[in-house]
Amino acid sequence: MSRVVMSGFIAAIVMGVLSSPHSSARAEQQRPAAAQDRKLPDENTPRELFYPRYSLREGYESSLSMMDIAQRPIEFTVSVHSLSGATVTSNKMTIRPSEELTIDVRDLLADLNVDYRGDFLEGTLSINFKGKGNPLAGRMVIAGPHERQNIGPVWSMGEFGQDMLPPVLNNYWHDLGGTRDAWVTVSNMSSQPAVGDVHFDIAGKRYSPAPLRFAPYQTHQLSVTEILAALEITPYQATLGGLSIVPRGQPTLVASGYMTDSDTGAQTALDFPLPQKQPSSALHTTGIPIGRPTAGSPFAGFKDANFTPHLYLRNLLDAEQTVRLTVEVPTQNGAQLVNLAPFRLPAFTTLDVRLDDYYNELPLPLPFVSLRAAFNGPGGSVIGTVKVFNEATAQVTSIGSANEGNGYAGSLASYWGFDDDTDFVVFLTDMGEKDCRVAFQIESAGKEYIVPNVKLMPHETRWYSLRDLRDQQIPDLSGNMIPKDAVEGRLFYLRMDNVPMMGRVSKVPQIPK
Repeated sequence: MSRVVMSGFIAAIVMGVLSSPHSSARAEQQRPAAAQDRKLPDENTPRELFYPRYSLREGYESSLSMMDIAQRPIEFTVSVHSLSGATVTSNKMTIRPSEELTIDVRDLLADLNVDYRGDFLEGTLSINFKGKGNPLAGRMVIAGPHERQNIGPVWSMGEFGQDMLPPVLNNYWHDLGGTRDAWVTVSNMSSQPAVGDVHFDIAGKRYSPAPLRFAPYQTHQLSVTEILAALEITPYQATLGGLSIVPRGQPTLVASGYMTDSDTGAQTALDFPLPQKQPSSALHTTGIPIGRPTAGSPFAGFKDANFTPHLYLRNLLDAEQTVRLTVEVPTQNGAQLVNLAPFRLPAFTTLDVRLDDYYNELPLPLPFVSLRAAFNGPGGSVIGTVKVFNEATAQVTSIGSANEGNGYAGSLASYWGFDDDTDFVVFLTDMGEKDCRVAFQIESAGKEYIVPNVKLMPHETRWYSLRDLRDQQIPDLSGNMIPKDAVEGRLFYLRMDNVPMMGRVSKVPQIPK
């Protein structure tokens, strides 16, 4: 594929031309009714990206890593909102096509003569610019003593002019008790006051604490343990549970969350899936380490590792659902599908499904697996994530699950990098019943390399080591290769066929040679 064609596909996916893995008619039906009457954004349309959390607490650094994936320079401003809602805004900045830009939040506040040690110690951040499509890619990187979180933005307006703010915030917690707690940061990204009704779902029962009231741009930080105490529920009575926050009126609330352990200092991110991206009744998770990794596993660099995957599922309905799990086992000829016995997911309940309960049904040892969870309720009525526990180190890794109807899961623009001790791997999974071609481009030091022959069979997961792709020095169709000394850059992938597809990237220890 030529560079011109590849650039066209990259621009198409970023600007949302490829919508859903279903038909374009269905994608049109999924847009909010009011959005269908709106004018498509143009170069002069005000746009906003909102990042629901930053932290400058002791030992923490927060930085915004951005790249311009459009074909033009973009002028923007950055607004930082404190916990109370106080707001400061930067002067105009410009990012050029293909430029990588990092904005340190602490330095930004210093430039604006703001003392970050007070109300601005934590808060939220928004970017304002004018333009169409989704031309800015970026992550809020929060680096702490024990973890590194990458938080993506919430778009106030999608590429079709539709409202992309969540009409409801849904999540769950797990393993509560002892020194472990769940913290949720909820922010009002509007210049008007807002109210959100709160619901806790615990073992089939729904509890409704007092609503949250927000001043403009205000942030509330919630401890699940403290709210449970007010309801006279101990953490040991609610080790698993679900949280929902429903805005009154126009949606303006966004959230992020994390599990904490005050004993070890460890944190594990909790995501709030956007309901607009949950149209299907199936979830998919790719590249899951399982058991003791084989020699050919991308996780073989984890010394003495023994991985136990847990699938956490929350039923958002007041009615029971049936869940069917399929483990997709990699083979030389695609995927071997192992269908597990269906189980019940009661109403208003969160379950912890341990994959080691099914090890006798799987051909272990395995390099990794992918997992499909189908449920019989309407699309988006079950949310979930896989968390992998390394029994050798007690480390927990969260692996996000994608809804099969989320067309955005089939593309990614990301930074990559490795050093002498690490590697960077990319997992790509065909979630559908047809073959799927994938355009996969790697950039480094101004050079572009298109990985040849990326075509996935139905339910196949394929993984790529960027170190191996560099060292093999195999030319692409244009004769380009990744520079021999490359250790960082950017990557893009996108599906080229109307087939549901997902991927994920991960930094892992280098596999011993």
